[in-house]
Amino acid sequence: MNARTEQPYKITVLAGGVGGAKMAEGLAFSRYSEQLNIIGNVADDQQFHGLWVSPDIDTLTYTLAGLIDRDKGWGLKDESNRVLDALNRLGVDTWMYLGDQDFATHIYRSELRRQGVRPSAIASHIASRLGVKANIILPTDDRIQTRVKTDQGWLDFQSYFVREGCQPVIREFAIDGIEQATATEEALRAISEADLIVFAPSNPIVSIGDPSGLGYSSGIASLIGL
Repeated sequence: MNARTEQPYKITVLAGGVGGAKMAEGLAFSRYSEQLNIIGNVADDQQFHGLWVSPDIDTLTYTLAGLIDRDKGWGLKDESNRVLDALNRLGVDTWMYLGDQDFATHIYRSELRRQGVRPSAIASHIASRLGVKANIILPTDDRIQTRVKTDQGWLDFQSYFVREGCQPVIREFAIDGIEQATATEEALRAISEADLIVFAPSNPIVSIGDPSGLGYSSGIASLIGL
């Protein structure tokens, strides 16, 4: 409890992927769960097979819903990959692993986005339907994307991280769209009303970066005025 107000202690977590999800899960099962807000990373979102995929938001959601694959730390447990197998037979490049159940999330999200539903509302609805009690908040409803400069040129983060296996030497980070993006009201409220703001553990360069705004959590921080 917050001794000054006798109200539940409000914690806001800035989270990336697996590391952030583990921190959020710990807090969700603590005495501070009642007023827990988690602002997730959307800068690594990308379109695959015509569907909008939000890896870090889904990792947060699946973890807090108790549905995460504990062995991998991401994706859904008891997953299968028949859709990817079928796409492979058709000659489609499937370097980004998406399980059959996971496809349902992306289909649902993409359809709602095409209908003009706000991404924040979509994320909140998916979390609610999966039984998540904590508030998963998007930092922005605008499209921003982490980019990695290597000797091969600029790559989106998923191509660098998954397809290339983090092998190319990194020369620079940037976030496309960060200067034009605006923070969501939910994110600003979660920050302004928080008794404690937590930067969840993750990759120190990509997730935290430096004060210039490099890396996605520092990009989120700049969006919301930290």
